[in-house]
Amino acid sequence: MKASIIHIVQVPINIRSNIIAFCDGINSNTPYYVTVKPHEAAEYTDCFWSVKNHKDKHGGEIRFGWNIYEHIGIMLEAEFHAVWQPPQGDPIDITPNHLLNSPRHLFLPENDIVYDFNSDNKRINNRRFALSQHPYISSFFDVLDSIFELEEKYPGREIMLTEADNERYLQLQSSKNMYLLEIIEANKRLSKKRRKRVVKKKKH
Repeated sequence: MKASIIHIVQVPINIRSNIIAFCDGINSNTPYYVTVKPHEAAEYTDCFWSVKNHKDKHGGEIRFGWNIYEHIGIMLEAEFHAVWQPPQGDPIDITPNHLLNSPRHLFLPENDIVYDFNSDNKRINNRRFALSQHPYISSFFDVLDSIFELEEKYPGREIMLTEADNERYLQLQSSKNMYLLEIIEANKRLSKKRRKRVVKKKKH
């Protein structure tokens, strides 16, 4: 029976030391939690244009930065993102995220990188920080980077790969799933060993 690839992705519940170290490797700003209030006109896959259109209609500013996610036992990941700074009050994340469905996101402001609205959906690659010591973790990161680079060869949001690139893309996806599954299974084995070490003392 083939094992399923299931892992938990969440907004970090607190800003602990390894999150600070991760953010320090991106820029010198301080991460903070942003309230999520999805706007009906905002698109899940397009935070930049959603925030720009909202700003043009309601005023305020665009704040660029990084959403920080935690893949439990695997990695921390920073995704380039935009939130809306209203004329008064704190920044708000108006973009819906159906995968997380969290009332708040951990946001690291960015001063030096902005989204180019004149580009044809040109993206910025995610940043990653290993939480696992598995020997495959660096290969897993390399594959994720290779998938991003392959997708970025093509402009636009919906792309049509050449036959050769499609074959390469499928190979990369297969490698990604293999590495991820190995890391998840190793985490399960480690967790099981740790549970076995916990014993109850006999009552006298």
